Amino acid sequence: HDALRIKEKAANTNLRRVVVWVQETSLDESNRPSVLATHLKAALSQQGFTVLDQRMPEQSESGSAFAAAFEGDKSILTTLQEQGAQYLIVGQAATVFSSTAMNQHFFDAQGTLRVFGTESGDTILTIPLNSRGYHRERERASLKALEEAGQAAGEALVKEFLAREEQ
Repeated sequence: HDALRIKEKAANTNLRRVVVWVQETSLDESNRPSVLATHLKAALSQQGFTVLDQRMPEQSESGSAFAAAFEGDKSILTTLQEQGAQYLIVGQAATVFSSTAMNQHFFDAQGTLRVFGTESGDTILTIPLNSRGYHRERERASLKALEEAGQAAGEALVKEFLAREEQ
């Protein structure tokens, strides 16, 4: 009985191998790697997902590799599947100044995450990003909005994936 449970857990872990590629724009243009992606990956990892460290190709035949991935380019998805990824999570986000109140600057992080199944090539999920961050320093407030967006998106993805596994 325990051996079966161990095999089931290993199989589930294997089904949770993801690649995350995010492009973001904020006041702090030097923030690399992506703040949103870092927090998204942390939220996924905490729930047992394996985040594969696959670099985005520099160029694809159709121009921007990121734009191609965001549209679900089959050749990119096939390559990632061959490298062991079950899902590609691609996102775009930008921060927008909202307001200043009580010596705090407020920024909204807005964008979209798309999740593709590498085997089918289908868009499995599309998650809108809309989070707010605040801080005394404008640049830090902008980054806080991206942190919040990454955490919220990670939690939403985990809920969706777990709900699918139970079906």
